[in-house]
Amino acid sequence: MKYAIAASLICMGLSTAALAADTTPAAMKAAPAPAAAPAGDMDAMHRAHMEHMFNELDANHDGTITREESNAYSNKKFDEADANKDGKVTKAEWDAAREAKHKEWEAKHAEFKAKHDAMKPATPATAVPEVVKK
Repeated sequence: MKYAIAASLICMGLSTAALAADTTPAAMKAAPAPAAAPAGDMDAMHRAHMEHMFNELDANHDGTITREESNAYSNKKFDEADANKDGKVTKAEWDAAREAKHKEWEAKHAEFKAKHDAMKPATPATAVPEVVKK
């Protein structure tokens, strides 16, 4: 079980690196921090997230992710999950780490939704629907 948890943590880092590898390194050097995606543009949000993940993995910001950088990222994620710092991640620690990440995601999603909703045209509460005459 402990090997499965460790493998999952490592895979999270490695799969993120693999997905992010499609990002053009030159573009990342020009803009190390992704620009905010327009509200409602899920493709742009995904690209911005992938760019952010690449930049997080690329610790020295040279436009490439080395095995050492990938391992360091995986170790960081493992250390975040290892609440009691005993070098092992229990199922309870794993669940707590996932729950914390989920709450973080929910907060970001709520912020995104609020920005998206703020961009919708306001409809006056007293507006009366127009009746179409035949």
